[in-house]
Amino acid sequence: MKSLTRFLILLLIAAGCAKQENIKVKITNLRCEYKVNPFGIDIEKPRLSWNLEAEQRGVEQKSYQLLVATTPELLIENSADVWNSGVIQTDKSIQIEYAGKPLESNRPYFWKVKVQDQDGKEWESETASWHTGLMNESEWKAKWIGLEKAVGSDNPKSTKTVLSARMLRKEFNVGKKVKSATAFISGLGLFEMYINGQKIGDQVLSPGLTEYNKRAFYMAFDVTKNLNEGE
Repeated sequence: MKSLTRFLILLLIAAGCAKQENIKVKITNLRCEYKVNPFGIDIEKPRLSWNLEAEQRGVEQKSYQLLVATTPELLIENSADVWNSGVIQTDKSIQIEYAGKPLESNRPYFWKVKVQDQDGKEWESETASWHTGLMNESEWKAKWIGLEKAVGSDNPKSTKTVLSARMLRKEFNVGKKVKSATAFISGLGLFEMYINGQKIGDQVLSPGLTEYNKRAFYMAFDVTKNLNEGE
């Protein structure tokens, strides 16, 4: 009976060792400012986060290395032309502030993270991205539109202004294939945008209410695929 018990214990230990050797770790849920591949991030030092997933117990992060580049191709070669954090010895994986080159307005950035586990083995994430908004106030070159004159019983000068909804429509011509197009929109109240009859985005009741004399939100949309050549 003792021999059988020892055999079972040795068998369990051997199975446990084999299982540890086959540990597989996945880096998931890559987020920038708590969003997956967000569009229109205008924060100078956006915060990056990720999760580790493993079927085994006891898996933990000992270090990370963040790589940020201007193209996904550069990341495939582990070339970070925007930011390479170097290996940081920590188990922290949330709210990691970007600390690379100054971010440019209206452009995509691609990033991934490498993690070392408790055994010193390195794991690498898939590529994620974020797209910047307008980083400087001077880049706002648009002007407010929509209130050429009062409509019906509207009183724009009232301290409690409630205005009738406006529909603003403009035709324009696209002379060649568009490589990239972004729409930046701010509405005092709520808005929906359509191009060629198709609603842009899936938001509802946007961009959100504020004290308009202090702050006005804006939203950014990638409308590249919505623009066709011609009118």
